[in-house]
Amino acid sequence: MRTTFTAVLLILTSAAFADPLNDLEFSDFPVSSAYRGKIVLPNWRDKDAALFRTRITNAMRTGSNFAGHYVVITIGCGSGGCRLVLIADARNGKLFSFPASGEEYQYLNLLYELRSNLIKTRYAQEGKCIRQDFEWANNVAVALQKTTIGSEDDCLSAPQWK
Repeated sequence: MRTTFTAVLLILTSAAFADPLNDLEFSDFPVSSAYRGKIVLPNWRDKDAALFRTRITNAMRTGSNFAGHYVVITIGCGSGGCRLVLIADARNGKLFSFPASGEEYQYLNLLYELRSNLIKTRYAQEGKCIRQDFEWANNVAVALQKTTIGSEDDCLSAPQWK
């Protein structure tokens, strides 16, 4: 009887502390191929893009790093771990905004892969540490799931990605 109680308690404790976002795998969101062609830079007539011309150019020159033919670009925007996140199509230079970006997403960390449309984020917002996953589909980040994983202080340590 005592063994059964201990086993049930361990299962309940494990479930209570399990990260519900660990079930999404990059392999569940595959892309068919990785772009290896010439990188096309953005149209610098766009005033917003022109403000960060050097940072965008340097990031794009490293080549595709996300979802087959995209480049994730992060630009620091002040104290507190603020980051501006842009996603550029390496084939045509088009820039897209990413929803988890800017001052509202402090201590932002991103995890993504070249051969997957999945992008995982962790950030502090309103005193909480949040994990949120997105799928990149038709040039838009579609929110998949979001959960609070602790206090804002939990976002200060290195992320524990699965």
